[in-house]
Amino acid sequence: MAERIKQAHFCWRYQPESHTLDAVLLAYLKNNVVMRTTDMMLHSLRAFWLPLACLKHPDLSEADKKQMARDAVYALMRQADYLCSTFGLERVTPPNSLVSSSSISPVFRGINSGQGAESSSLPSKKLKEETRENSLLVSELERATGDGDWDDNGWKS
Repeated sequence: MAERIKQAHFCWRYQPESHTLDAVLLAYLKNNVVMRTTDMMLHSLRAFWLPLACLKHPDLSEADKKQMARDAVYALMRQADYLCSTFGLERVTPPNSLVSSSSISPVFRGINSGQGAESSSLPSKKLKEETRENSLLVSELERATGDGDWDDNGWKS
């Protein structure tokens, strides 16, 4: 007789008031036709928290942990690019980023005109230029990390 595989049990119940943004978020997750609710929740949780949860896991090698972190960063960058594209935002990377500006191109050319934003909330022109130089496109990340070896959910296939 086959031994039954033990499953982890996790139950979460949350009932936000219907007028809150949490209610809007949960309705979006529940009514999305692209992915199942559980898949959407796990996809975002894995990208945000899985590498940290596995940081001290004794059965994973350092190489596996680093790859897991790379995969999570890639998924988060894809989401950041999707949000920027959807809302017409400029992709921003802090000016002191570790990303080398010599190896990447400016992001979202022409969007940096400040349209739709209050001038008081815009950073100085120098900061904006530094930020653009240090921004990384997902397409550039894809080339650097295997060019097409990722599935549609942003995980290594």
